[in-house]
Amino acid sequence: MKRERFRGRTACLVLAAGLAVLPAAALAVATPVTVRVLAQDAKFIGDSMGGARVVIRNADSGEVMAAGRTSGGTGDTEAIMRRPRDRAGAWAAGSAAFAATLDIDRPTPVRIDVKGPLKYPEAARETRTTAWLLPGVPLGGEHGWVVELPGLVVAPAPVEVTAGALSVSSYVAPLCGCPIAADGLWPAANYEVTALLYEEGEPVTQTTLAHTGEVGRFTGTLAAPPAGEYMLWVQARDVRSGSAGAASQRLTLEAGELTAATGESMPTATTAPSPAASAP
Repeated sequence: MKRERFRGRTACLVLAAGLAVLPAAALAVATPVTVRVLAQDAKFIGDSMGGARVVIRNADSGEVMAAGRTSGGTGDTEAIMRRPRDRAGAWAAGSAAFAATLDIDRPTPVRIDVKGPLKYPEAARETRTTAWLLPGVPLGGEHGWVVELPGLVVAPAPVEVTAGALSVSSYVAPLCGCPIAADGLWPAANYEVTALLYEEGEPVTQTTLAHTGEVGRFTGTLAAPPAGEYMLWVQARDVRSGSAGAASQRLTLEAGELTAATGESMPTATTAPSPAASAP
């Protein structure tokens, strides 16, 4: 009886020793990770806006475990914007996502850094969140981990001078590129868009930009100031959600004309988001 007990104990020790020398990779479990990036009060950031950058790091060591961008469509408008959202996250199904498979052998704390939209780097916002990865368990459940980004895309066109006035135009949209229009889910009446002119940090003049009737386009005029160096800011705010954005451009006014004006071009009619393009 003692000999059998001894043999059993010896077998356990041998097994334990064998497990101790196995490489960690042999014990790792494939763990699916899906991250989706939601624009505040809007839909998901996908291919139409260049996606959003996602970097997943080990929260303890800082090691990058996976990185890439979200890819796909903005998602199901009805499920995201109109119906109550179920707690299981099915409303996010089919929307743009970054997906990876990580091999882990134990519960692992991760840090997830997100930045987007990549199509408009000056308007891109970023955020950071932390979570636990459990071996073999999908991050965030069946439909993934959803990260929300606040903000608006504000992309002013180069300023023009006409009849002694500065003509200011800007494209404005939620970060997903969803359409701001006269009516619809993002009505233009809910957005305040303002152009503000500064000289050496001091305000000179400002004006409200009005919606033109085209998707996401706002325009207005400012009286042309004397020759000099100026900074023009265009700011936008959704009065309902509080989401906001801003962009600037330097202006040089010489002899009544602007030279070396800079600014991010507005999308053309063929590239600007449209209600049809943003619908599921």
